[in-house]
Amino acid sequence: MLDALKCETYLTSEVVFPVIKSVLSERRMKHITVPELEDWLGSEDAPSMTFEKSFEDARHEVFVISHTSGSTGVPKLVEVTHGTFAAQDSFQSLPSMGASPTILESFKNIRMHLGLPLFHSAAYFCFFSAPVYYDMTSVVTPAVSLTAEIAYEVHRHGRVQACCLPPSILVDISKSPEYLQGLKGMDFAMYGGGPLPKPAGDINQQVTGTRVFSLLGTTETMLLPLEYVDKVDWEYHRFSDILGAEFRHWWGDLYELVIVRDPKLNLSQAAFATLPKLQEFSPGDVYSRHPTKEGLWRYSGRTDDVIVFVNGEKLNPLTMEGIIGSHPQVRSALMYGTGRFRSGVLLELQQPTTSDEETAAILEDIWPSIELANENCPTHGQILKGMAILTDPEKPMIRAGKGTIQRGNTLKLYEKEISALYEFEKILGRGNPIVRIQFEGQDTLRTSLREFMSVEIGLEGIQEKEDFFAVGLDSLKAMNTVRLVNAAAEDQGFLGFKLTAHALYTNASVEALTETIWLMKDHCRLMDENGKG
Repeated sequence: MLDALKCETYLTSEVVFPVIKSVLSERRMKHITVPELEDWLGSEDAPSMTFEKSFEDARHEVFVISHTSGSTGVPKLVEVTHGTFAAQDSFQSLPSMGASPTILESFKNIRMHLGLPLFHSAAYFCFFSAPVYYDMTSVVTPAVSLTAEIAYEVHRHGRVQACCLPPSILVDISKSPEYLQGLKGMDFAMYGGGPLPKPAGDINQQVTGTRVFSLLGTTETMLLPLEYVDKVDWEYHRFSDILGAEFRHWWGDLYELVIVRDPKLNLSQAAFATLPKLQEFSPGDVYSRHPTKEGLWRYSGRTDDVIVFVNGEKLNPLTMEGIIGSHPQVRSALMYGTGRFRSGVLLELQQPTTSDEETAAILEDIWPSIELANENCPTHGQILKGMAILTDPEKPMIRAGKGTIQRGNTLKLYEKEISALYEFEKILGRGNPIVRIQFEGQDTLRTSLREFMSVEIGLEGIQEKEDFFAVGLDSLKAMNTVRLVNAAAEDQGFLGFKLTAHALYTNASVEALTETIWLMKDHCRLMDENGKG
């Protein structure tokens, strides 16, 4: 991108990150270290800089060259003009014209904690436009990665009346009663850069009483004109008529947002100030209608978020990812399955596990959240047990600067693990194993279990007293062992039979596991004979 821009000068702070040092060493540019904050806020008066061009003269000139986030691919450069920024000033004229105001009216005369990265389009608005158009003051955090704890301290001590945060931070706040207290008394808690899971938004709003709503925008348009909605509809948006929006059916209950050029909306259609040759602009976002309220639309992801299975069925994963990601131990959930017969999910934990046994226990703990996500999902998209993969702490999910997960890049990062899981599923021949566990007698059970662990699970030549984990059982194979043993018991009529991961880990040999399964089987039979099975 620097080559494409013919960039000759690079500005940094005193602290230069290693990746920037690498860029500076590989590309010849003038490097300028900008003064520290104390210098910018010094007591000396700065000289005035006069801007003498009229709006029409400057309207189509470049104000800043930005780039897209890379959430859906390689970032691309975008020349943002003065006219693009000025569109947000035009929104203020709506009330005087008898039209509904936009949510930007909430920005007037307030101090707001700005927790988004300063290169985010919403941050551009808060720094360059809002102070001039809306007399808003931005309160920023120290030059460290934002956490829910840091946000809480800003809310306690920053004398702020509102906040604008990445969705991931609001999710973390929703999990802490202490951090939720920091939102109480605010005019609003706003998020941008991606969707906020409904459970997290509901908790933030119900516990604190503070209105939750979202900014929407793109690098090409800056902020879109949105009207207020009822508090209960916080996850929906009402688009102002001055946007010129059309919602075109895309697939299922999803509609693609398209901004259509209209000469009467010349000032307010920022997209065409940035991209003057276009007659239509689609950000690539899809929305679903409110079930009962006309004109309300819920953000439902991007056109390239949708999973397309090998049989042609489709699944929009955002709602399921939000439900699973709301589990206290989960930082992020990312579903996969494009080009496959079934879906699965990558799970990034708040704290990494330290052993296979802990991994299995946490997957068991998260499973009810996955089941909850499955409840309103069509059968072809449901996540089956054993199709969850925990990310490696050494390979965190790849995120854009605004904090959202780069879906394509993250799935590519875990392509090997995902392919291995599908291959393992194929070897297992779900529902049609080569070796079946037999429950007719304890000796038969022991023999069939040993053969099952050797052939189906891959512990070739396993002896009856050998420790499973000493000969190659890992957390993934353990989860599939549990699932298949339970399936075999159910197939043979033992209602209520449920082998747990903990039972497998504490009875990790053919001999010990046979004893455990036999006792469980007898218990199920007794329950059945007593009419309780």
